[in-house]
Amino acid sequence: MAKKTRRKPKKQHKFDLKAMFAGLFSREKLGLYLFLGKLTIIIVVAFGTIWGFQFMEKYVNQIAHERQVELEVVLKDRHERWEWASNELVRDILLAADVKSDDFLLDKDLVHKWTINLQNHSWIERVNSVQKRYDGKVIVDCDLRRPIAKIKQDSKVYYVDAEGHIMAPVLGDLDGRSMQVNPVYDHLVEIRGGMKKLPAPGTSLVADDVKAGLDIISMIRMVDSHQTDRNLRVLKELAVCDVSNFKDRKDRSQPRITFYTQRNTEIRWGAEVGNEISEFEPPAETKLSRLYLTYSKYQTLDTFMHVELRNHRNDKSDPLRDQG
Repeated sequence: MAKKTRRKPKKQHKFDLKAMFAGLFSREKLGLYLFLGKLTIIIVVAFGTIWGFQFMEKYVNQIAHERQVELEVVLKDRHERWEWASNELVRDILLAADVKSDDFLLDKDLVHKWTINLQNHSWIERVNSVQKRYDGKVIVDCDLRRPIAKIKQDSKVYYVDAEGHIMAPVLGDLDGRSMQVNPVYDHLVEIRGGMKKLPAPGTSLVADDVKAGLDIISMIRMVDSHQTDRNLRVLKELAVCDVSNFKDRKDRSQPRITFYTQRNTEIRWGAEVGNEISEFEPPAETKLSRLYLTYSKYQTLDTFMHVELRNHRNDKSDPLRDQG
C-alpha cells in the first residue's frame, strides 16, 4: 500500500501594519509630503487673495459708482509759483485737462488722458505730474510759459515769451459777456509792425523783427529785476515796441527799433542787439545805461518829445541834453 505524502501548508503572510507605516513615512517621503503640503497652502492662499482683491475691487467700484465724487482741478503751488497769472488764465489751463464731472475716478487711463490734453496747451511748457486723489481733487503740477510781450492780430491778443513761443488768447466770461482779458498781472509791452501772420499758438516764431524786439525787452526786464527801488523800473513806462523799420525797410534815416511810452513819448533805440557797430551806434549796454540814467534823473521818460539813445558821443551820457 502506497504511503501518502503530507503536503506542507502554505505559508500565510502576516499583515504587518508597522512595516506599512514605516514605508509610508520614511524620511524621504516625509520631505516630499512636507513640500507638497506647503505648496498646497501657498496655492490656496494665492487664489484666496486674488479672489479677495477681485471681490474688493468690484465692491469699491460699485460703491464709487453709487457715490459719485465731484472732481476739482487744482494748479499746484498756484499762489507761490504763478502769482503773475490771472484767474482767467489758470481757469483756461485747468479746463484744458478736460476733466469731466462724470469721469470715473478709478479709471486707470484718466491720468494719462489728462496729461496728454495739458501737454497740447500753448501756455504749458512741461507737465510734471497729474495726481488724482480719492477726495475728488485732481492736482496739476506743470511749468507755465511766462510772456514778456503781446502782439495784436485779427482783433485778438497773442502773447510771446522770451524764446518767441506763441501763446493763445485767453477768453473770460464776465457778466455773461465773452470778452478779452489780460492773462497776466505783469505789464507787457506790445510789439507792432512785425510779421504779418503769426504762426499757430504752441509754436515758436522765427521772424527776425519780432525777435529783435524781444531781445531788447528781455534786457530791460533783467535790469528792472535788479532794481531794488521799484520807482526806478523802466519797463512799466513802455507801452509799444515798434519794429516796422527793422533793417531800414521803411526809412534809413529813422531808428530801426522805436519804443513808445504810455504817454506816447518816442524812445529812439535804433539797431537790433549785436548789430550796433555796423550802424555806428553805441552797444546795447550803453543804451540801457543812458535810458536808466534818464529815468533816474527825471523820474519819467516823458519830459521831452523824444529820448535819443543812438548818439555815439561820450559827452552825451544824458540823452535829453540836446533837447533842453
